Formats: sequence, C-alpha cells, structure tokens
Amino acid sequence: HLALGPDQTPIYAKSKYMMVEFELPLFEKSYFRDEEDIYTTSFDAKMICMNHSPNSERYKFSEFFKKFGFVVIRDVFSSEICDRTRNAMWDIMERQSPGLDRTDSTSWRNMKAIGKYSLSSRSPCFNPVLVSNRQNRLLLGCLAVLLHFDCQQPQEQSHEENDSSLQDVMVSHDRFTLYRPTVVEDLTLQEEARTFRTGRSNIHLDLNPWWWAESSSDVFAGVNSLTYSDPQDFIRENNLVVKSMGRHVQCVLNFHDNEEADGGTLVVPQFAAQLPQWLQIHASLRKNMPWSELSPEAEQTLLAHAHRVTLREGSVLVWDQTTAHGSAPNMSKNARYAQFLKAFSRRQTFGSGPGGQTRLLRRSTALRNQFIAANALEVVDELGTYCFGLDVL
Repeated sequence: HLALGPDQTPIYAKSKYMMVEFELPLFEKSYFRDEEDIYTTSFDAKMICMNHSPNSERYKFSEFFKKFGFVVIRDVFSSEICDRTRNAMWDIMERQSPGLDRTDSTSWRNMKAIGKYSLSSRSPCFNPVLVSNRQNRLLLGCLAVLLHFDCQQPQEQSHEENDSSLQDVMVSHDRFTLYRPTVVEDLTLQEEARTFRTGRSNIHLDLNPWWWAESSSDVFAGVNSLTYSDPQDFIRENNLVVKSMGRHVQCVLNFHDNEEADGGTLVVPQFAAQLPQWLQIHASLRKNMPWSELSPEAEQTLLAHAHRVTLREGSVLVWDQTTAHGSAPNMSKNARYAQFLKAFSRRQTFGSGPGGQTRLLRRSTALRNQFIAANALEVVDELGTYCFGLDVL
C-alpha cells in the first residue's frame, strides 16, 4: 500500500543533514481507509475498553497508534448525543452572532468564527453539553489505553487497575469548530458560500518540539505562571508540554459524518517516530516560544505526506501531540461539527517538575468556578470529577 515510483519501489521523503537521515513513507490514500474507501480505518470503542489480550481490538488499536501516531475510535457518541451537540453548537453561534439563523443559508455570512480554523471563540467553551462530552466514559476508557500502554504486555487487567487508569486520565477545556457548507444550490449565494472556506491546507505542531524533547525548564516556568483567573489559560496550557510529562494526545470529537471534501484534520503518519531526526535536520527553525513555525519548504514536504482523516458521526480522532498535523478547508455542501480535546496523565503531568500540585489546585478551583458560571457543574459525574481534577478540592 506504499506509493510506488516508476521502478515500483516505495517512495520516501528523504532528507540528509550532517549525516542524519529523515524519511517518511508516502502511503497511498487507500492504505488508511476502510472497506468502503470513504472513512479512515477505525476501532470499536466498546471492544477497546474490554480487557487486554493478544489479537484483541484493544491490542490492535494500541499497535496502530504506536506505529502511525494517530488512530480513530468509532461509536463513542450516540446519534442522540451528536444531535444534541450540533444543536448546542448552533445555539452558541447564534447567541454570539446577531442575525445568524441555522435554517437560513442567506444569514450564514453573519456567523462570527475565529481565525482560519473557524473556532467558536478565543476562550474555552463550558457549555454543559460540551462539558458532558469531555467526561464520556467510553472515550476516557480508550484514552486510558493510549496513555498507559507503554512497556505493557497484553494481559488481563483487574477492575481496580482499570479504575486507576481511568482516574489518572485528565482532559483539557477547549473550543469547537463549525464549518459552514461552501457549496449551495442557490446560484445567487454560490460566490458568497465559497468565502466560508477556512484557511488553506496546513501542517503544524502544537508545541515547541525542541523544548519538549529537552524537558525545558522554560515550559515548567510557563505552566507555573498560569493562574487560570483568565479562561485563556486553559488554552495556553495546551502547548506547554515536555517529554517528562508523559504522553499527551490531542483529539477531534466528530458529530457529523465527515468525508474527504467536507474539510477537517490532516495527520502525517509516523512523524512522531521520526521526530528526533527531524529536530536535528531542522535545527534552524528553533525559536524560544511555546510553539513551532515551519518553513514553507518544511511544511510542503509534510503536506505531501499528510492524510486527510475522514470520520463517521460519533467517532473520535486521536493523535500523539508530537505528530505533525493540520487541517484542510471545506469544499462541500456539508457542515462540519467538531469539538477539540486534549488528554494526559494526571500523575505524570502534575507530578513532573516543580509546582505541579499547586498548579493543579489553582486549575481545579478556577475550573469549578467556570462550571458554576456556565451552569455546567450539575452535569459533572463521578468520572468527570476525576478527569476534570475537581476531586482535589
């Protein structure tokens, strides 16, 4: 399934710099697609959450993620939850966008979205429906597998071990995106609809990979400076990650069938495994800021190896935070509804470096206040108490 050159040998992106080789296989699009060739290969959420044994869905799921740096989980959210989430997203956008009516395409020009990713806002969303999605038990069970599978052999886990892994998973509080359709039947609106397209296809990293690899003290200084009195601190913390904090994963929670032309996430398979070599080759790109800026040449190379991840309704895409990723614009008559999330180990993230427990307490206190202000505290269940960190209060 690798792309082949004229001589029928696999095509690789190769780069040499000071005797360092970096190469990524160029996979055919169909390699990551299911039998219908529409959606990206996925794994069943309920089967993943069953005990770990050789050749189980859970084991295959873990191995896929380990090999490629991303994976898709299907049937996480029911159709009812998806419908409720779509309505909640429209409710939010209509409240903040005077004149916007979800049922009237002539009003879509009034939608106030942020930046090239069509984000709902600059600050995180604490709407009760979106908060409830973050504590979904099936989702957290699958994320626990990814956060804790290193160095483990396939084996049965006790009930207590499963609960311990689940309670160690913590999640972020972020925004959502709503891509408007960019193809409409009304001829008088076609030109305007094309302006709804999000920015060009892009690839980036949501961290400073050099700081991550070195477990830089600058990152610890940055996270310890967060007071969370400003809700934007819940966004700022996302990029402040180092290797000693353990694996951090990013997620797209998908609430409507999302096909190739509908716009959505791009990932570069196997990039995370090649990151050490990539850092050496691209040392000139290093800057002292909590994210990375790719050169046009570096981005184009990665875009050539990126795969557009297509998702069924109710599915979740997960990728390692050290995986290069990005997005492609909507070129279709369909809308895209997606919620962003990060997950990480509480023990490793807040137990690594100085000041972790103090920061956890500040974060949890501020989060509880945000939940109260948004009338979301009442939807937090027992598992949510742990994944949001409210149990420390």
